[in-house]
Amino acid sequence: MKVDNIKKIDSNKSPHSGGGRGWKSYYTLFVVGIVFVFMVNAVSIVSKIFNLKDDITYAVEEGYNEFLTNLEDRDGFTQAKQHFLDAKMQVGAIVQADVFMGGKTVMHSVDDLLQISLNLTESAELTFEVEKMLNAYFTDLQSKKDLGEVEAKLDEALEKVNVSIELFEGVNLGFFKTQMSQAEYEKLTKLREQVYGLQSMLAEIKENIHPLFIFLGDRYPNRVLVLLQNNHEIRPTGGFIGSLGFMDINDGRIENISVRDVYDFDGQAVGMRMPHSEIELIAGADWGIRDSNTSPDFEISARQAKRFLEEAKGPGVDSVVAVDLEFVREILKRTGPIEIEEFALTLTDENFDIILSYLVESKQFGRTTPKEILKYFLSDIQIAIFEKIEPLELVSLIADGVEQKHVQAYSDDEEVQAWFKDLGVAGNLSSAPPYNDYLNVI
Repeated sequence: MKVDNIKKIDSNKSPHSGGGRGWKSYYTLFVVGIVFVFMVNAVSIVSKIFNLKDDITYAVEEGYNEFLTNLEDRDGFTQAKQHFLDAKMQVGAIVQADVFMGGKTVMHSVDDLLQISLNLTESAELTFEVEKMLNAYFTDLQSKKDLGEVEAKLDEALEKVNVSIELFEGVNLGFFKTQMSQAEYEKLTKLREQVYGLQSMLAEIKENIHPLFIFLGDRYPNRVLVLLQNNHEIRPTGGFIGSLGFMDINDGRIENISVRDVYDFDGQAVGMRMPHSEIELIAGADWGIRDSNTSPDFEISARQAKRFLEEAKGPGVDSVVAVDLEFVREILKRTGPIEIEEFALTLTDENFDIILSYLVESKQFGRTTPKEILKYFLSDIQIAIFEKIEPLELVSLIADGVEQKHVQAYSDDEEVQAWFKDLGVAGNLSSAPPYNDYLNVI
């Protein structure tokens, strides 16, 4: 899972969109500009510096070449850092000379730019570590993770970029204007803008990883109620709730997945709930979880489902996620057929809904456990998802599901819920501007 894809369901629609440039591009553009090949003229201002020009230029060029290789191979940046450090040590020795002690000179600015190169190289290294850790985490959802370590590395990368910005603010670009061509000087000023873009990019990743990790059980275990909606029977949030899934997420690990018939709980409620008059003909005299999604605003419907579940003495939950058959169909298009060996069944995107509906309605697995087949199906499809769908493809799949309202989510945690709203997954109704109406067919 690439870090620059953590955030946005649709970067073009994101209120935080940074123009679509990935963090890798920011690193490339910035460090390319700090290769200092164009600074040879500046380095040769005095004869003492001129004698070191070739050594400094060689070190910077080698550092640059190593950096690009590491960026492409997603590997360690040890050699790149060492070359930049060699160049900085030689420039630093010059800066400490008496001739340069009277005030900030062009060499001090060169020294600062080399430090920026080191900082950004180390920041790139840390960001790759974050990317690798996230890839490992989302490939294996059965083992616990130290999610705090990811945030710590991201914080460190962001801090190095912040320090680089402070250094860049102190660089006197006027020193270089007379030593460079107009095109080279414009490149340098452009690169100063790019480092701000990199800062914004990493800050946005940090902003989104934090609520994601809360949802993944970093602070405390998160119990998720999954509303399995049959969109063949239309309801305001997408479909009739025929089954309920329960999933515990703790330290990034999915635990204790189970599926229950909605009537297992609707039959346990104490007392009768009278529905709203507008749905009385549908819900009858006993309003239950099956008809809890009466509002097209998913947050309202999710809260009702939670309340009805608690009244039916069901388990308490922290979050609610709704998915419908169309989302499952899209998953099966990518995983291919699912083999349920226990029952010698092969389910595809074209037949799964018909076969499962028949098996459930005909009570092939017993009158008391007609939906037993769903437990096996969901278990097998979960395995197939992480074996056959790449993380980035899964992100894209979920993004499409959110955009088309096949996936909706709610959380009791205010930070996570705000994040859901930002992503567009919360299923909230938009408020019309004053003196405006809109048509919403339910």
